[in-house]
Amino acid sequence: MIALSVLVPTHDRLPILQETLPRLLTSGSLGEDSEVIVVDDHCTDGTGGWLAGLAEQEPRLIVVTSDRGGRAAARNAGIARARGELICCLDDDMWVRPGFLEAHWRAYQQAAGETVVGVGKMTPHPANAPTAANLAFDRRLQHLDESLAEWGDDLPCRYLCTGNVSLPRRLFEDHQAFDEGFEGYSFEDTELGYRLAARGVRFRYVPEAWAEHRTDTSLTVLLRRQTEAGRSAVRFVQQHPAAAPYLEVPFEVPGVESTRRRDGLPKRLAKRLLFSRLGSAGGEALLRASAALGWREGAIRSLSWAGYARYGRAYREAAGVVAATTSLTEETR
Repeated sequence: MIALSVLVPTHDRLPILQETLPRLLTSGSLGEDSEVIVVDDHCTDGTGGWLAGLAEQEPRLIVVTSDRGGRAAARNAGIARARGELICCLDDDMWVRPGFLEAHWRAYQQAAGETVVGVGKMTPHPANAPTAANLAFDRRLQHLDESLAEWGDDLPCRYLCTGNVSLPRRLFEDHQAFDEGFEGYSFEDTELGYRLAARGVRFRYVPEAWAEHRTDTSLTVLLRRQTEAGRSAVRFVQQHPAAAPYLEVPFEVPGVESTRRRDGLPKRLAKRLLFSRLGSAGGEALLRASAALGWREGAIRSLSWAGYARYGRAYREAAGVVAATTSLTEETR
C-alpha cells in the first residue's frame, strides 16, 4: 500500500486534461508514495491514446477504462484499482496549486485515528473567460468555498464535493462506494456523505489543499445539468428524507413525508406556470436573447429562472415515476 491515490475521471475533455495532469504530477514531493489514476470513461476524442503515451513516461500514472456509466461508476472503477491509504477524488478541470497532495495527506495524519474526510479549497481560475455561463458557474463555486470556510473543521456532510476531496481507503473497503444508480449530474457525492456521516465520519475543510477550477462551460451544458440534477434529487431524497430541508423540493415525492407540500393557491399557480413548457420556453428564450445581446448580468439572472424550471420539471417527472411504481407495486400485492 502507498500513501495516496488521486482519482481523476474524464470523458472527452482531452485539451483540459492535458493541462490538468502535468500540474498534478508535478505538484508535490510525495513521489513514489503516490499515484494518479485516470479513469477513461469511454472517451472518443483521443484521450486513451494520449494517456497511454503519458503513462509510458510517468510510472505513477495508471489508466483505467470504464464503460460510460456516469460519475459514480467511473469513480468506483478507479477506487477498485487504487492502492493508496488515502484516496483523493479530483475533477479533470481542477488545476492544483503547489503542496496540494501534501496538504491532503497532512490533514489525514492529523486526524489522529479519527475518521475524517477532507474537503479541499475550490476557487475559480483567474484566467476563466468571463462569459455568462462561466461567470454563473464561478459565482456558485465561490459561494461554495465561502461556505466551506465558514464551517471549517465541522463541515455538514452535505458538503462532500468530489471535485476536491480525500477519504480514507478503509471507508471503501467497508463497501461505502458511490451509488451507481446516480447516472446523471449531481447528488452522488452528497449521498455518500450522508451515508458516511451516519457511521460517525467527520468532515473538515482543508484550505491548504487548493485547486482552481478551469471553467469552460456553456448555457446549454448548465441547463442540461439542471435537468439531470432534478432527477437525481428525487433518488437522493428517497434515500435520505432528513436532507429534504436543505434541498430545493418543488413537489412531493410519494412515500417521503418530509417532501409533503402545503403550498397555498398563489404558489401552486406560480409553480404551474414556471414548470410548464410555456414557462420554461419563455425563460430560456430570455436567456438566449440576453446572451446574444451581450447582457451578461441579465443572462445570469435568466439562467437562474430557466435552470430552476428545468430542475423542477425533471423533478416532477421523476417523482411521477415513483408514484407510478408505488401504485403498481400496491396493485400487485
